[in-house]
Amino acid sequence: MNPLPMFRYNWQIRDEWLEGLAALPEEEWTKPRVGGHRTMLRTLAHIVAVEHEWITTVQGVPDVNHDLDDYPTPEAVKRFSDECRPTVESFLLDWGPDKETGTFEASIGGKTVPIKYAEAVGHLIAHEIHHAGQLSVWAREAGMTPPSPDVVFRGLF
Repeated sequence: MNPLPMFRYNWQIRDEWLEGLAALPEEEWTKPRVGGHRTMLRTLAHIVAVEHEWITTVQGVPDVNHDLDDYPTPEAVKRFSDECRPTVESFLLDWGPDKETGTFEASIGGKTVPIKYAEAVGHLIAHEIHHAGQLSVWAREAGMTPPSPDVVFRGLF
């Protein structure tokens, strides 16, 4: 199964998060939180960075490490997300049987290990959904209604 629809789902939700954060006072999206990456905004930037870093690693591109402090506003994270998305989308548009079973090498904990492409993209989908759960709790604490996690009616499949 091509994972592109689930990435598009995550991108829609991410855009809704960033729109909602932009409507909150800055102190809410920069307020220190327990879990995630210390703040709502940094957690969203982290989601983008991890997605981009994994996909570029899968593609054999040298390590790209993003500094989360380079994205100090919801608008900056949105631009970052928009800039990274084409790299991820082009990789997924080329999804086929070779990607289902293909592997790449990654350095984890100082060891180089083979990882299946399908495992990597599954990890990325789950990673964003995991952080969306954290964001939902924090959003409610800030008086914001979180984006609907519903996959149905988004026109993805």
